[in-house]
Amino acid sequence: MELLEKYSKLRRETWAVLVFVFSLAIEANTELDRQFLTSVKEGDLKKVELLLSQGATVDAKDDEGRTAIMLAQGEDVVEFLIKHGANINAQDVDGNSVLFYRLLPILKVKIPDMDDLAEAKRLIESGALVEYTARKGEDQKPVSLLNMAIRNQSLALVKFLIENGANANHDPGGVEEYPLFLAVGGASSPASLAITEYLLANGSKAVFTSRLKDAYTPAGSHQIGARNAFHYATESKQIDPKILDVLAKAGTNLNHRDAEGKTPLMEAIERKNIQASQKLIQLGADLSLSDNQGKTALDLAKEFHLDEIERILTEKLSSKLQ
Repeated sequence: MELLEKYSKLRRETWAVLVFVFSLAIEANTELDRQFLTSVKEGDLKKVELLLSQGATVDAKDDEGRTAIMLAQGEDVVEFLIKHGANINAQDVDGNSVLFYRLLPILKVKIPDMDDLAEAKRLIESGALVEYTARKGEDQKPVSLLNMAIRNQSLALVKFLIENGANANHDPGGVEEYPLFLAVGGASSPASLAITEYLLANGSKAVFTSRLKDAYTPAGSHQIGARNAFHYATESKQIDPKILDVLAKAGTNLNHRDAEGKTPLMEAIERKNIQASQKLIQLGADLSLSDNQGKTALDLAKEFHLDEIERILTEKLSSKLQ
């Protein structure tokens, strides 16, 4: 019995020592990782090499989940981390990727050169994704870095991403929709003629429409969506009318009716976007069409008290009857 008690005591003491040693090892490794993250942020390659050889974790993270390669300064440090197995598709706690962090500073550069883009290009060549599913806790959402570039009106970055594999027709769904829709001013994105022209010249399909979605109201549910680039272009009252010319030339349907039967002209009138309404009429919008409630563009102009548009529509319709 006494022998059994001694054995049990020895086991407890052994476990206590092991736990203590393990705790020290974790603390030491945590401190090593902290020093490692500081070194990569400072761009100190020699210290980065030394700390990694001493046991630092190549994918060490800070409190926000940012890994070493997200924080790294200097092309040589980034290259070193890639060669030593850093996860080039890691995400922080908000779902931002490694490539996102490498591109973020470039948004502030009006005309980035090849040196500015070298790290991003190296990451893409190594397998970094330009389109991915972002994870934030249990939530997931599709992300396109091309859309980020469009929203920030960076033509240079749009060109770089398209040239390096970004899909000009990528549809992540949700608010973001489709790159061309953002370029023409949809979903609160600033409209850009230059980006619109570039996307259309590099594979963006002018005829694409948005996804159908269910909308719920006190009166019941109905479908919305099936809008085209012209519909999205009416969202911005500051839109350059030349964007509408470009869409028409590219083959976007001027009279496309969405899930609610609304044409781009009807939507422009409902948004009280007089400039877009006038331009769409000038381009030859069909004034005889009606939406699912039987309302024509003229009916809507009267309903929304757009006197000038009502006058133009009345004159156009009268001339057709003569």
